[in-house]
Amino acid sequence: MWPILCSFHAFAPFIVALYCGKAKPSPVHDFLSDFLQELQHLKQDGIVHGDKTLQGTVKAFICDAPARAFLKCIRNHNSYFACERCTVRGTYVGRVVLDATALGVVARSEEEFSRLAYKDHHVDKPTLTLAGIPCIRPFALNYMHLVCLDVVRRVLHYMQVGPNTCSKGEKFQII
Repeated sequence: MWPILCSFHAFAPFIVALYCGKAKPSPVHDFLSDFLQELQHLKQDGIVHGDKTLQGTVKAFICDAPARAFLKCIRNHNSYFACERCTVRGTYVGRVVLDATALGVVARSEEEFSRLAYKDHHVDKPTLTLAGIPCIRPFALNYMHLVCLDVVRRVLHYMQVGPNTCSKGEKFQII
């Protein structure tokens, strides 16, 4: 299932769209079209509540790494140019590792992203960008894929099978 949830201020999130199928929805434009039409209506006309008209905007997208790549039409999180915040090129060491301290790495900008300037990062024209929605800062990076499934898994693996030397050749032992 692929839900699109929405939340206003202190209210609990609620479902605004839901896709169910054996694979992810394809193409992304079909998945987002109703949402984007309604968002455009909310931006233009707002919602009238009493004597106030409330305008609709997008503050954040909260989704896991595969869903972020799908919605933004970018490379998956395990690709060489997968970093969503900078232009680092990954290095393959049994898996792709991203090192943002490498020379020549610059932060991605909304302007460059919307112009499709990151040719190695994009896989298609992002429907969200065409609708005027920024695709870098509104997308929260998720703890599960960045920490739990990456760093913690790797630390546990090294604790179990080694190596048992640090970078300066010092031995360490797990008690």
